[in-house]
Parts: sequence; C-alpha cells; structure tokens
Amino acid sequence: MRTMRHTLRTAPPRHTGAVVVLSLLLVVLAGCSQRENFRYKLVITVEYNGKEYSGTNVVQCSEYSDPGYLDWAHVLHQELHGEANVVALPDGRLIVGILSQANQHAPRENWTAWISGCPTTLIRRAYDMGGGPVRDGYIHDMDGLSQQSGPKPIGVDDLPDMVSFTNNNDPSSVILVDPHDMFPSMGPGVRFARATIEVTHDPLTRGIEKYLPWVAGLKTALDGQIGVNVLQPTLANQLSAPNFRSEH
Repeated sequence: MRTMRHTLRTAPPRHTGAVVVLSLLLVVLAGCSQRENFRYKLVITVEYNGKEYSGTNVVQCSEYSDPGYLDWAHVLHQELHGEANVVALPDGRLIVGILSQANQHAPRENWTAWISGCPTTLIRRAYDMGGGPVRDGYIHDMDGLSQQSGPKPIGVDDLPDMVSFTNNNDPSSVILVDPHDMFPSMGPGVRFARATIEVTHDPLTRGIEKYLPWVAGLKTALDGQIGVNVLQPTLANQLSAPNFRSEH
C-alpha cells in the first residue's frame, strides 16, 4: 500500500514590497525635524524726481533637517517661494531687489544676509531676537520668526542685490544698481529713500511677468548660456529666473 504524502507550502505574504517601502518611509520621516515656515514682506521705496515709488513683495521661507545617509550627518534644507521686489518708475524703468545674492554685487556691510534668499539673520536682528537655537549641528534661525509682526526699518546696507534692465524684455540687458549711489545706473533724480521688512501672513506676491515677461519661460542664465562662465563671469551669466521667482 502506497502512502501519499502532502507537503504544505506557505504562500509568500502579499504586498511585502509595499510594507518595506512604508517602513523605510516611516524611518525617514522619524529622522526629519519639524518644518519651520515664515513669510516676510519687504517694502523698498525709491525717490524719483521728488516723488516716491515703492515695491512690495511677500516671500515664504521654509527649512527642515534630516539625517541624510548617516545618522550623524544631518542635512539642512531650505526652500523659497515667491518673487523679487519690483519698484516700477513712471518712465517704465524698473529697480528690482532680487531674491538671492549675485556673485557681482554692490559692496554693502550686510550683503551675506541674502545669500540663500531667506534673510533670517537680518529679520532676527530687526526684531531683537538674537541668534537661533542649535540643533543637529545647525543654527535654526527660523525658530520663532512666525510669531513676530510689525514692520521694521532696515538700512541701505541691509537691502538685497538690486538690478535694472536697459530693456525689460531682454534679460541679457541686466545691470547692477548700487543703492548707495543709483546715478551711474539710473541717471539723475533717482535715490534710495527707505525700506522696511516684517514677518507677515499675507498672500505671496504674484505677477512679476507683468514687468519681466521672460521669467516664466527662461531655462538658462539671463545671457542665454547654460551654466556659469567661470572665465568671463558677467552679471547676466550669474543670474537666472530663480533669482526673480522661486518655487522651491
């Protein structure tokens, strides 16, 4: 008499890959620090032939850190959403305070405040807050900023890099504007009057294409080149669309 033996085979669990991916995602999220956000409003006022003209922009800054590939090597991420400050003169010319600093910039005492586009150190100083707390090996300057309010005056040395265009429709025609002395670039009758900065909850500024229609479609530097020309760097080669509108 032949005995029949049956081997019970256990089927592999379904969705194993999804479970692994979800587990990894939870590990990554657990390692991320809380995202800090705040919005700032910058108002720049220029005097032209005895009359004042102002530009206002509202920009959102965000930052968070994560452990990266190594537990001890945290990476600090910063994100920027918004558009540059545009002062429109009645003759059609523009004075634009760009979002992040250009390599060629007018000499100013506090020019480093705008390197990343988020002037956190400048705003903390304006509100007398002192330095931000240190976590994960980084100074978190955004901590507590969202609770501040009210405009604070800033000086000419606190301004972002300012540029203009000899032809607003041609990005390669960009020129640097020195806020200490606007005459060389803007001619007679134009001078910096004052500026304020504040933490706000106002909506982000939109519509820069009204003044600079090329911003939306430009994928290169302002001079049309891809990448920076390290041998002959020019202002038009160092700037690109994200200096005027940033979505990350």
